[in-house]
Amino acid sequence: MLTAGRHVIAIEWGYHGSIPEIARRTSADGGEFFSVHRNVNARYQVMHALDGRVDGMFDPFELEYAASMDPEPDVPAWAEGVAFHMESLCAESFALMERTMGVAVDPGWMDMALRTVRLTSPSELFGPSEAAWLP
Repeated sequence: MLTAGRHVIAIEWGYHGSIPEIARRTSADGGEFFSVHRNVNARYQVMHALDGRVDGMFDPFELEYAASMDPEPDVPAWAEGVAFHMESLCAESFALMERTMGVAVDPGWMDMALRTVRLTSPSELFGPSEAAWLP
């Protein structure tokens, strides 16, 4: 974990940051949360929350095929105008984070030795409820 101005940056090699309940709790009381998640199958999830409410979450991978999908995936207002391309989804997702959060992503963060924290499993945090996983 590190800070950039008033922002706290957490780089996680897991999936906690892709859980909507984490976004709600992290952004509560006037906070803001943004995550970019890529899984082992190269699928993405970009999520934003403001003041305890998830105000958008989508997979930019799906946008290339959006016209042929039913229902067509929604793009949140904060992501409108961004062109996502299959070969550069990660870079474009981080550019969207920069635009939305107002903090420049430093590529050096990915190689920086940061404090390690073991996170509790979601099942221990939230129990059997599916609500934690719903936007």
